[in-house]
Amino acid sequence: MLGLKTLSLVSLLISTVCAASPKIRYMPFGDSITEIVCWRGLLWTQLQTAGFTNVDFVGSGTNQNPAGCPTATYDKDNEGHSGFLAIDIANKKQLVGWLQKNPADVITMHLGTNDIVQKSDKTADILTAFTTLVKVMRDSNPSMKIIVSD
Repeated sequence: MLGLKTLSLVSLLISTVCAASPKIRYMPFGDSITEIVCWRGLLWTQLQTAGFTNVDFVGSGTNQNPAGCPTATYDKDNEGHSGFLAIDIANKKQLVGWLQKNPADVITMHLGTNDIVQKSDKTADILTAFTTLVKVMRDSNPSMKIIVSD
């Protein structure tokens, strides 16, 4: 799950980009950690409270955080896909289409756990997938800010 340290890092990065741009397109990207965990609403609230109202979350998903999350009203757009593998997303070139439909200036990537848990993929193969995904991000927007979260 996205920790407070990472939330602060994302908020700081977005605030830095916000200073140079009238609108920031931010893509939460990953697996179930992105799709169904409370951090997106918490980040949205943190950004709004800090005055960064020009941040637009982007992605094909619009699911709500689970019951019990303290934030219900926020920009729900994301590219979180429960159960997805970094290796499959890279090999199927799915991120290419997602970024074409929803360009981003800033992206957080939460992937890798499913690759290990579901398939016991080799670390080298997962890292190759990450390298491919970062290349796709850079090809989409060479100045994109990328955060790979723990």
